[in-house]
Amino acid sequence: MVPILPFRLSSLGYPDDRLSSLVSYTLLSYSLGLIVATPPIAFFAGKVTGRKIPLILGLLVLIASQIMFMFVEPFWALVRTIFLAFVPRNPS
Repeated sequence: MVPILPFRLSSLGYPDDRLSSLVSYTLLSYSLGLIVATPPIAFFAGKVTGRKIPLILGLLVLIASQIMFMFVEPFWALVRTIFLAFVPRNPS
């Protein structure tokens, strides 16, 4: 997702001189997604016996965020989808 962010932002009409700062904000949302999601996901994964349910839930969140990424236009919604896209990729 990160390599296509400048092209996606440019296609949404954002000026070229602001693209680097906007991509930085989306990378910040990625980092915040990892930081915020690690404790609850680790707790949930520790309580569930087996890996099937957490993997399926993570996959559903990832699919939903990818679909939202294709259709959102405001920048704040794009940042939200980036946040949601990287929550299931949590290392827990």
